[in-house]
Amino acid sequence: MQGIRRKSRAWRALAGFWVFVIILLGAGAGTLQILGPPAQAMLHAAVDPHAHPAPPDAHPAPVPAHAHAEPAMAPRGIVATAPRPPNAAIPPPDDDLLAAQEPGGPKRLPRIASDGRMSLQAYAAGWDPADRRRKIAVLVADIGLSAQTSGNAADRLPAPISFAISPYAVQNQALLARIRASGHEMLVSLPMEPASFGLADAGPRALLTSGSRDSNEIHLNWALSRFPGYVGVTGALGPLRGERFAASAQMGDILAAIARAGLLYIDPRIGRAKADPAAETTLAQRNVDLVLDSNGADAREIDQRLAQLEAIARRDGAALGLAGAATPIMIERLVTWTARLATTDLVLVPVSAMTLPRLGAVWAVK
Repeated sequence: MQGIRRKSRAWRALAGFWVFVIILLGAGAGTLQILGPPAQAMLHAAVDPHAHPAPPDAHPAPVPAHAHAEPAMAPRGIVATAPRPPNAAIPPPDDDLLAAQEPGGPKRLPRIASDGRMSLQAYAAGWDPADRRRKIAVLVADIGLSAQTSGNAADRLPAPISFAISPYAVQNQALLARIRASGHEMLVSLPMEPASFGLADAGPRALLTSGSRDSNEIHLNWALSRFPGYVGVTGALGPLRGERFAASAQMGDILAAIARAGLLYIDPRIGRAKADPAAETTLAQRNVDLVLDSNGADAREIDQRLAQLEAIARRDGAALGLAGAATPIMIERLVTWTARLATTDLVLVPVSAMTLPRLGAVWAVK
């Protein structure tokens, strides 16, 4: 009888234990319903300890299929950045925007940085996107061939005027630093076969329609490696425009390479399409609207063409002029013209401000 009582007490104790367990589990389930899974709450706190927890009935946003993929590098799209303040100095070359042509070699070729930054933004001259006036820009080519004339242009011309540096110029680091300090953005001129090939020579490093893809790539890389810290490339080389090569099928490869390097392209030909479908979609490109000093224009003719450039800007919302060389007469006329322009309904901007209208309001031309 005593053994039966002991067994009965044991069964009652066991039943009481399981009742306690069931009650405990029920309480825990209720707590989870209120607070959510502990692991998820701990992860949320680790990511943002100050964030407010989601309400109990909130549904988590779906995770994209690619969200957990580790990209090899930043997206190729242009990183949104505000333009540099007007008249600000251009920063010195950034090592992250340079690549070596050969493993272990010096970093001389422009590239897109691992975080997506591009030279076309990093070295762009300052301007005010809030200024809603119609825009006008001038690109002055053949800079660098004469240190005295080029230095005079850097010192006297307003910062928004952009400079195209000849690849054949001796790379004067002091001059380049002077140009950057004055706030002028720089492009490199690309020698290309002109329409008058045979009568006009674009030099020993010119891209030729008769050249192989490999030889033209070598000449392209030579021009791109001449100096660092520029926003883009132009086919303007003094009075030459590279028309014959630019019209060839090989130009598509060149424009694609320019886009991959994070550079813009200024086409010195007038009346051409504003974009080349053969180039990558990231290419920022624009054509010149008017050449200011063709056929040996004198002061009166330069003034007339500057007035024409203003008329184009008022008609189209923006206009880009090209000066083939920074001659003393061109510098004088530009100094006088820009002083008067500041009192008109037009605003002077750098070339880069006119090449990126499709990328958002910050870069909008109109």
